[in-house]
Amino acid sequence: MVVEKIISVRKATKNIIWVFLASGFISVFCLAIALLVFRTSTGLFTTMLITIVSIPFMHSLLKAHEAKQEELWIKELSLIQRHKKIIEVYIAFFLGIVLTMSIIFVMLPPQVAEGMFEEQIREIELIRGKIIFASTFQMVITNNLTVLALSFLLAFLISAGAIFVLTWNALVLSTAIGLAAKSIAGLPTAILTFLPHGSLEFLAYFLAVISGGILSAAITRRESKRFWFVFQDCMLLLLLGVWLIIFAAFIEAFAIL
Repeated sequence: MVVEKIISVRKATKNIIWVFLASGFISVFCLAIALLVFRTSTGLFTTMLITIVSIPFMHSLLKAHEAKQEELWIKELSLIQRHKKIIEVYIAFFLGIVLTMSIIFVMLPPQVAEGMFEEQIREIELIRGKIIFASTFQMVITNNLTVLALSFLLAFLISAGAIFVLTWNALVLSTAIGLAAKSIAGLPTAILTFLPHGSLEFLAYFLAVISGGILSAAITRRESKRFWFVFQDCMLLLLLGVWLIIFAAFIEAFAIL
């Protein structure tokens, strides 16, 4: 598969800039295919195509990382040090999607952009509507913890589902940034508006996916001599994700909104 050659696990762990650039290219490619083949629901089908293209790479990344866990435990590295590389790869991959799609949204005429990302705009309006009729903090934290739990369960059961959830949220975030950029002082200001809470939320989702994916790989491999250490790491990553969601909710509810 050509994409697997372009963005391999070895290249990804050696240079995350390559991951960032590759994810941007994949985003543009998938959006173009969605526009040509699926005139309606372009945003949804773009999410699906990015997910399909990303699955082999993400699956190989999680399997390779799980296989190294025993070696990392022997070296007595800290939790963050043990998972630093894979976290950086996830951040670079999805940051490439968010930034690329945000730029495309801003560059396109408003009617064209809003038509292409209609599903994402509908999701943003739905979230805003719920916030109006509920406690902002309660709404934010409930929504984000639900996404966190879903990301973990899908990564554990069906890796494709977790990648779809992350990609969908990446496109929703890029659409929100694009809308904000058109209504306020440009793209940099819009990014800074969403950066404080958005970066923490996505980091939490990444930790949940990594946790579920590693645990799934450890169980299916059936050869890990340090399974309980791997299990402990997965639970610690998930717990760290929960704390990040709570902290991000405070920022979003009381500082941003």
